[in-house]
This record gives sequence, structure tokens and C-alpha cells, in this order.
Amino acid sequence: MPLDARRLVAQGLATMVALRLGFLTMQALVRRRRRGVARSVFGDARAEYFNGGEASIAAVLGPASARGLQVIFDFDRTLTASNSSQCHDGLRRVDDASLAAALEPYWRFGDAGGPPPIRGRPMRSWWDDVHGLLATHGVTMAALEAADAKDPAVLRPGAAAALRELRRLGVPTLVVSAGLEHVILGALARAGFDDAAPALDGGGHEGIK
Repeated sequence: MPLDARRLVAQGLATMVALRLGFLTMQALVRRRRRGVARSVFGDARAEYFNGGEASIAAVLGPASARGLQVIFDFDRTLTASNSSQCHDGLRRVDDASLAAALEPYWRFGDAGGPPPIRGRPMRSWWDDVHGLLATHGVTMAALEAADAKDPAVLRPGAAAALRELRRLGVPTLVVSAGLEHVILGALARAGFDDAAPALDGGGHEGIK
């Protein structure tokens, strides 16, 4: 093959390789943009329970400012540790045999179709029914607090540090939950946020000031 022809072939191959690499790079960027970058205020967002160590809000924000930011957390198994007592677990510890019997079918989440009393009904029926049973059985707040104190909910590693950093940055932070207010406020108070207050009356929404 003449020298000029070999040069043309070599240049053509180099161009094809460059175009292919460029295409693959663009494809990867598009996929990443569509997928987004998963980040967590608890550390490594790929960790199963987001408990990889101290929180780093700065790493989450990157170069962005916290201006205009508002953070909303769920409570059970989001702010709380995976092995922690959850909001309604304390109801099992209330010293009332008749209440325990009435609540028993509501704990059967492993059944096909879910707990028998709410099958075919909206999921919120679970909370409506359970909280209604507390009222009909005359369960007092003192009894609920005593039951909670036997095995109180605790925040997961990194959660308190994240909340402190959000407070330092002046970021409004809300905990939204269908759980019991005294359990949420108690867990926050034990973590040093004893000034957290309900943002909505009776709503289980706690503001971290």
C-alpha cells in the first residue's frame, strides 16, 4: 500500500476512535444527568442505612449555597437507627391486656394483603384505627410516655450531626411523620434538640429551630 494511502487509513482510524470516545463520553454524561447524583446528609448515599459516619452537609451542597434551602426528613428509619424502636412500637409496651388484644391484628404486616382490619382500605386507616383504639381504651399520655421510656427511639449515627449543621447554616428543617409526637420530640430532645416544636397542632410535624 502506498505511503499516502497508509496515512489516510491511519488518520481515518484515529478519527473513528476519537468520534467513538466522544460519543461514549457524551452518552455517560447524559445518563449521569438523567440519573442525578445520589447524595446523603448522612454520608455515603450508597450505604444501606446511611450511617457511614459523621454527616457532611458541605459535601451534599457542594459549591451551592444553602440560601433558599429547606430540608424535610421522615422520622422512622430515616432519622432513627435501623435497630431503634420506632414511633408506634411503644404501644406494644402499654400495660393494658385489652388494648394489646385489640391491637394484635394491626401488627400483622407480614400477612398477604397486610393487617386484616385494613385490607381493602386506604393505608391511613391503620393510623386512624390504632389511634382511635388508644382513645377508646382510655390510654393516657403518661402511660404512653412510660411505655416509650422502656425502649426509647434513638437517632441513627450522623443524624444529630446533620441536624446541628443545618441549624448552624440557618436551614429551616422539618420532621414529617405519621408517628407519635411525644416519641419524635423525645428522640430529638435526647439528641440535644430540646427546643424542637410542633409546626402544626396535632400533626406530628416537628420544626428544628
